[in-house]
Formats: sequence, C-alpha cells, structure tokens
Amino acid sequence: MSALAVTSRLAELLRHSGLELLAGTTAVLAGFALLVLASRSSTTRHRLAGASMLAIGSYLLIALLPLPRLTSLRFDAGPTNVATPPAAVAMPLEQPATAPLSLQEPAHTFIFPVAAPEEHAAIAPSTAPALAATETTATIASDPVSWLAVAAITVATTFAALLLLGWLRLRHILRRSRPAARATAELIELPKGTRVRIADRPLPPFCCGLLRPTIVLPPHLSQPSDETRFVLLHERAHLRAGDVRRRMLAACLRPLLFWHPLFWWLTRQLRFHGELLADREAAGQSVGDYVRCMVGLVDRSPIPALAVPTGPTVATVFHRRSELTRRLEMMLQRPDAQERLPSPRRRRLGGLFAAAAVTLCAATFGVAQEPTQEPEPTREEVRELREEVVHLRKLAQDLMDGMVKLREQHAAEKGEQPLAAPVKATGGRATSDARANQATEETVAKQHAALLPKAGEDRQRASQNITLTSDIDLVTRCIELCGEVDIKKIELANLRKLEEQSVVSAQEVEIASIKLRTKQQQYDAVRGMVESALEQAKVDCSHTKKLRDKGFVSNQELARAEGRLRLLERALK
Repeated sequence: MSALAVTSRLAELLRHSGLELLAGTTAVLAGFALLVLASRSSTTRHRLAGASMLAIGSYLLIALLPLPRLTSLRFDAGPTNVATPPAAVAMPLEQPATAPLSLQEPAHTFIFPVAAPEEHAAIAPSTAPALAATETTATIASDPVSWLAVAAITVATTFAALLLLGWLRLRHILRRSRPAARATAELIELPKGTRVRIADRPLPPFCCGLLRPTIVLPPHLSQPSDETRFVLLHERAHLRAGDVRRRMLAACLRPLLFWHPLFWWLTRQLRFHGELLADREAAGQSVGDYVRCMVGLVDRSPIPALAVPTGPTVATVFHRRSELTRRLEMMLQRPDAQERLPSPRRRRLGGLFAAAAVTLCAATFGVAQEPTQEPEPTREEVRELREEVVHLRKLAQDLMDGMVKLREQHAAEKGEQPLAAPVKATGGRATSDARANQATEETVAKQHAALLPKAGEDRQRASQNITLTSDIDLVTRCIELCGEVDIKKIELANLRKLEEQSVVSAQEVEIASIKLRTKQQQYDAVRGMVESALEQAKVDCSHTKKLRDKGFVSNQELARAEGRLRLLERALK
C-alpha cells in the first residue's frame, strides 16, 4: 500500500471517527489517571499504571474495528472528496403520435442514472493511474485533516523507528557481552533461567528479556561486592514484578498514543513507582547501606545519557539522575515504609470493573460500522438499460400500430366511419358530435393502453416458446448425430479388421469411411449451431439477471433463461 493510500485512509478515519477515538482514549486514560492520583501506595500506583497500558491497548484493538456502536458522533473538518453520483437523466417514453388516437394523457417518464457527458470522455489506460494520483495529492494538499494525517504518520513512524533502533542496539549489547563469573552470578538467588552477563563498555546495569531473562552489568561490577549485590537485588525485583512486560507494552503503544499527555504521565508513573518498589525490595532493612552504594556507584562511574539502553524490554536503575535522587530521598524519609497490598478479592473486583469500563467505552466510542449501500449501476449497465428501454419503446410502438390497424379494419367491415376521422365543425350539432367522438376516442385509447402490457407479455411469451422449441430440436439433433458418429466409428473399425482378414473388400471400407465423414460434418455443423446458441443464451441470461436485479423482469423469466442455458450446455457434454 502506497503512502498516499495510507494517508487517505487515515484522513478518512480522522474525519469520520476522530472525535470518537479521542473521547474513548481520553476516558480510559483519565479514569486510570484519577485512580493513580487517588492512591497513596506505590504498589497500587504501579499496578494501576501497568493495568492502564493493558486497558488502553485493549480499547484501541476493539475501537479500531468497524463495529456497531451505541452512539456515533460525527464531525467533518474539511471538504470531503466524495464522488458525485451520476446525474439522473429523464428519458421520456414517447407515445406514438397516430392520427386515429388523439391521446391527451401525459407521456410516462423513466428516470435512469446515467453518467454526465464529461465522464464519457475516453481516458487512456496509461494515464488513468497518474490522474488518480494527481487528484489524491491535490485533495491532501487542500484538506487540513489530510495534513494532520501526514503529521501523525510521520511522528508515529519516527517513534516506531526509534523503537526498532533501540531493540537493535540492545541485541548488539547482548551479542558483545560475556557471561559473568560464577561468584558474581551466585551472590544472590536468581529466578530459574536468569542469565547474568558483563557488558564490554560502561553502561548502566539493566535487565531485559521476555523469554530469557537477562541481567547486564557494567565492567566495574563484574567482581563480587556490596554494590554488585544491591544491583542484582534491584534487577531481580524488576524481573519478579514483571516490569519488563509492562514496559514493553508501553513502548509498543507509544507510536499510537504519542499525542496524548495522559499516556506519557501514566508511563512515567509506571517507570518511577516500579523503580521505587525495586529499590525498597533490594534495600530491605539496610536502607542506609543501599543509598550509600547507589550514590557512590553514580559518582564513581559517570555514564553519558546516550549510553543508557532504550530497548522495548529494558528496566534500568539509572534512567535519570534526578529521578534516582528523588527515589533515594523518599527511601530516606520513610525507611520503614510498609506497602499494604490489596486483597486478592479486591484485585479481582477491580479487574472486572476495569474490563467492564473498557468494554463500555469501546462499545460507545470507536469506528462505527458504515451502513451497507447498494452499488450504483455502472456505465455498461446503464447502456444496457437504455437499450432495453429503446427496445420496449419500439415494441410499444408496434403494438399501438397493430391495435390501430385492427380497429380501422373492424370499423371498415361494419361500414362505420373510424373514430379517428376528422370531424368538421359545421354547426352546433357537429360540435357536440365531435365532442362525443373525442370522449369515445379517449375511452378506447385508455382501453388500448391497459391492454398493452398484456399484449406485450403474450407476444414475448410466444417468442420464448418458439425459441425454446427450436432449441430442443437443435439439442436433440446434436445428441442424435453424436451417437450416429460413434456408431459409424465402431462400424468402420470393425470393417477394417475384417478387411485385414480378407472378409470384406476395400470398397466397403471406403464407403463406411465416407459415411463417417458425412455424419461427422453434419455433427460439426449442428454442434457449431449449438455453440452459437449457447453463447447467445449466456448473454441473454446475464442480461435477464441484471434486469431482474433492477426490477424490470420477474424471477420466472430469469428461471426460463437459465433453463435454456442448461439445456444447451447439456448438449455439448
């Protein structure tokens, strides 16, 4: 998919569902932000911040699907490039202007959607894609929503590229690292399967890995010491708490939610309280020793900011120096702080409430399912319909002429003057006679107009019956000739065997060969006629199906056309 197509689709999404997505995302993030602010426990704040990442990810997954919503708030931020429907052109079905019938009824008018004259201009196939691309570019350049879509795609692509670069850098660091000494790895008891590796250059200690948990230490912490033990305890706390998974989810949501300030605030809360809880677990009862080791570690090993790994699955001790100082101050101010964990029942109830709230937001705000619309008729369908109207008009003309001739003939046989004969006004009585004749004339015309549909149906039904009878005869003859050709082939083969045995003469074999060629030519001729009739039947069936879809013919006529098609196909099997 090209960049223009992506931009156009995103612009349509913003135009039709941008307000819903903004309202739903803000509702989910604001709800969790209020819960985080209302909580005083670092453990609860950390859990709520992590739950907010899962909740907003679930909401976006449901909201971006075109599903029925409880409400649909629409807004239009710019001119839409909606194709104008083809103009409706009135095609009057003119009634025949015959002298005998002075019809005063208005002519019926059929409305067919046909393309405007400008749309019938021939466009070369090679220039059509270029014109489409030019129109799309012009639409994007003149639409503010399209500019917003371009900016959003650019920023989201930048964040995705940074995420990919961080992951590649993390793989490079792990590839160039070496396993830690056994004495260093056994300073504390680590979770099963956890690796301890030593980096090849100075960088902050961190843990990473979803399937293979790994703790990476800088070179100056490769030997056993109190600092190394505290760092290992800190990273082990991250692995036990599942911070790697939470931070990976937040990093993956960053390209989609970079524009929302509540998302960044909840991300900072997730990181800060996760580090604070890891500090408290690592320090235990030795808060003073832990603080002195961390301060000494930072002072003795200044690490540039660019050296901090930024992969999607990284939890590090030294994200920012100011953040570390704030954490250590909080630990010193409350060295014996005990985090009160919520009961399992309260956690389950909170999870159910959050799931219900997210589901309600997704059912209310999101991409609404568009109502299905019937496809507009194509130019080919319009052309076929116009040809059908012309055919029906000609049929009506023929029927009207026939009815007029029959009426004139009937009047001539009775010795009466036709109703349509002009009446000369010679006086008051002549005028009244003319009016009476005109009234009678209008009555007869209405009766004839009522008989027109029935006469047309009878004529069409008779024509279809004649065509079906001829097709049956043709198919029967084709099947008979096919069997006769097979019989002649068998007879010729037997005569040739008898000729080899000198039982029959060569003349009889030649006569049988001539009979086979004659039957084969007859069969080929009849088969060609069947194939031609089959092609015409396919065209008639397709045309009848289109007319049935538009309401011009009944299902019975379509079934008759399909039956004729199956009959002809059976003859060629």
